[in-house]
Amino acid sequence: MQQPPAWVIASWPKPNYVDPETHGWENVILNVVLLRASFGADDVMILLAMVPTTAFFILSLLADLKFMWIRHQYDIPQSQVEFGLKMVLLIEVMFAAACTFTKLSMLMLVRRMLTSASMFWRRVTLAAICIVGLQGGLFCIVLVFQCRPPQDYWKLTLDPQPNCINQSSTLLLAGIINTITDFLVVILPIRTVYSTNLPRRQQFLVSLLFVLGLLSCFAGIVRTYYMYIVTQVWDQVWASYPVWISAAVELYIGIICTSIPATKAFFVTYIPKLFNSQLSRTNFDHHPNYNPYFNSKGDPIPYPGFGITSTSKSHPRTLTRESSMTPLNGEDSLHDRTVGTSILELSSITNTIRGNSNEKYDEETEIGTVPGAPSSPSF
Repeated sequence: MQQPPAWVIASWPKPNYVDPETHGWENVILNVVLLRASFGADDVMILLAMVPTTAFFILSLLADLKFMWIRHQYDIPQSQVEFGLKMVLLIEVMFAAACTFTKLSMLMLVRRMLTSASMFWRRVTLAAICIVGLQGGLFCIVLVFQCRPPQDYWKLTLDPQPNCINQSSTLLLAGIINTITDFLVVILPIRTVYSTNLPRRQQFLVSLLFVLGLLSCFAGIVRTYYMYIVTQVWDQVWASYPVWISAAVELYIGIICTSIPATKAFFVTYIPKLFNSQLSRTNFDHHPNYNPYFNSKGDPIPYPGFGITSTSKSHPRTLTRESSMTPLNGEDSLHDRTVGTSILELSSITNTIRGNSNEKYDEETEIGTVPGAPSSPSF
C-alpha cells in the first residue's frame, strides 16, 4: 500500500491505540439483516428469544454456583433462601418468554412457507400463532402476580398464604399446555415439508430436524412430571434440579431446531453435498448418448442405443440420433414401455420411413419396420 505524503502524515493527530474513534456497527447490522432476501417476523422473534434465553442461561449458572441450588433445602443458609426465591421467579419468567418467542419464530417461518398453500392451513397456522402468543403472555403474567402483593412469593413464613394461588395446579396446567404447544409447533410443518419433492438426502436432514424437535417435546414432558413432583414435597430445592435440566434441554434444542433453516447458506457453501439437489434416479446425463431434450413429463429422452425400441407387436426399429432430436409433435407419439414413461415424438421419422421402399409401414404405431427383423416382445 502506498503511504500518503509526509505533509499528510504530519497533519494527523497523535495515534490512539487504546480507545480510538470508531465507526458504529451499521455494517455488521446491514450484513446480517440483508444477507437474506428478506428479514421476516421469524427472524425478529428468534432475536427476541435470545434475550430471555441468555438471561436464563446466566441465572441458572449463578443459581448452581452462587445460590447453592445443588444442595438440599436444609443445607442452604436462611440468608440465601429469600434471594434464591426471587431468582426462581425471574428464571421462570425468562424461560416462559424464551419458549414463547422460540415457538412463535418457528410458526412464523411455517407461515412464510405456506404462502402458496390452501387457506385452511394458513388459518391453522395463524390460530397456532395466536394460541402460543396468548398462552405465553398469560403464563408470564400469572407467574409475576401469583401472590398479591407479588413480594409475598419470596416471603418466608410458617403461616398459610391464602393470597397466593395454588402453585401446584398452576404449574402443572402450564406445563401441560406448554408441552401441547411444543408438539403443535413440531408437527404442523411436517405436511408442508414432505409435500415438496426434496431429494432423499435433504429429506433425511429434515427428518433429523423433526426428531430433534420431538426430543425437545419429550424434554417438556419430563419437565412437567418433575415440576409436579416438586409441588408434592417440602425439599423443593433438591427436587427441582431435574426440572431445570429438562427445561434447559427443551429450550436449547428448540432454539437449535428453529435456527437450523437459517444455516442452509453456510452448509451449501462449505458442505455442498448435504444439499445436492440433482436427481439421482437417472444416469442419462453421464452417458455419451444423452439427449438434452425432455419429454412432456419432464423426463430426459435418451438417444438410440439405450434400449429404446418400438412397442409394435411386429418388428422393432432403432431410432437414429438425428431423428430423436426432432421437435415434439402431439400427433405422433409413442409410449415406450421399455423405459416406463418416456414419450418420443416421431413426426419426421414417419415421413422418412414412409418414403423408404425397403420398409413396411406399421399402422398401429406409425413406425416403419424392417422386413425380417426379430419380433419385439409385447409388454
